[in-house]
Amino acid sequence: QKVNAVIYGPCGNGKTHTVNAICGTNYDTKETRESLTREINYNQSIIEKNPPFYLIDTPGTTSSVDKLKHAAFLRKALTWKPLNAVFILVKFENRYEDFFTQLIFESEIVKDY
Repeated sequence: QKVNAVIYGPCGNGKTHTVNAICGTNYDTKETRESLTREINYNQSIIEKNPPFYLIDTPGTTSSVDKLKHAAFLRKALTWKPLNAVFILVKFENRYEDFFTQLIFESEIVKDY
């Protein structure tokens, strides 16, 4: 049986960069306030193949463009069957409090799934 995991979080925090590293893909990445990812990307890991491990990359949660569309993509990813794990990617930059505030905010998104 394959293992499916969603990766989500704010724009510009490295979600797609992480997917590129784990899955050997080459999606566009850069640190930005708007999401470069415009749809769900479903990719198999090149690191772990037994059982097959897939990462579901999602648009950034803080994008001000296409908010409803991005919310629908995130809902679709979080209700993927089977879904074995959810990774929240939040960048730790300057302030400890800011990091945990953002992490708590992002965690609230998945509490009902």
